[in-house]
Formats: sequence, C-alpha cells, structure tokens
Amino acid sequence: MNVLVQNCKIYNDASCDISADGQLLAAFIPSSQRGFPDEGILAVYSLAPHNLGEMLYTKRFGPNAISVSLSPMGRYVMVGLASRRILLHPSTEHMVAQVFRLQQAHGGETSMRDQRCHAHKELGKTPVQTSNDQQPALLEALDY
Repeated sequence: MNVLVQNCKIYNDASCDISADGQLLAAFIPSSQRGFPDEGILAVYSLAPHNLGEMLYTKRFGPNAISVSLSPMGRYVMVGLASRRILLHPSTEHMVAQVFRLQQAHGGETSMRDQRCHAHKELGKTPVQTSNDQQPALLEALDY
C-alpha cells in the first residue's frame, strides 16, 4: 500500500477527486506556513506508475475552498467555495466556484491558471470569465 498524501483536509466526500483516466489525484492539504489556521493548498498529485505520488500542481486557498473536481480530460480543476454570508436576494455575481486550467506542472502558484465562475440563474449555463479575453463562456466549453 502506498500513502500518497500524509495530511489532507477532508470536509466531505467532494474534498478530493481522481481524474477519469486515473492519472491525477486532487486534494486539499494544510499549509506548511504558520499563517491563517484554516488556510490550505489544493494539490494535484500524479497517480501514473513512473511518478506515483509526485505533486504536480498547487494553488493556495483560504478557508472557503471545500470541494474539488477534476474535468473528464484532466485539464481543468473546479474548486467549490463555501458561502460564509447569508444571501437575502439571489445574485448572479455570487462566486460559488473557481475553475483553474492545469497548465504548468511543478510551477508552484503559477501551475494553475484562474478562470472565474459565478452563479447563474439558468442551470447548466454557468458563465466563466477567462483571464485572457474576458469574454463569458459556458462552463461546458471548459470540458466539464
């Protein structure tokens, strides 16, 4: 038996994910720095036999990141965010998740590229703001 992640933060059954092809594992791990106590890091590990357990991608998050899901093709990761405030009126600007492109293995904080995802009234039509062209796109366009 191999232990790939010795310490991880599990909030629920969506706090870790394995890619559809079985090559990647995404999990929240505690920060090694003495900062905010709930601060954590999203880490994506390799499950491939030649580099089993190698940390490929990382992204620092605050305490609101509670769920993670890898896209079917393993190119994107979606991070679900807990809401710490009560919404009296539904809003299309309330951030519920962030989408990141896995772009540069071993790149530290630059290994994941931020895409923005906000709540939308129409189910399945979640708009995503991309950082390169700022044009809204549908979440399905990101292969999720």
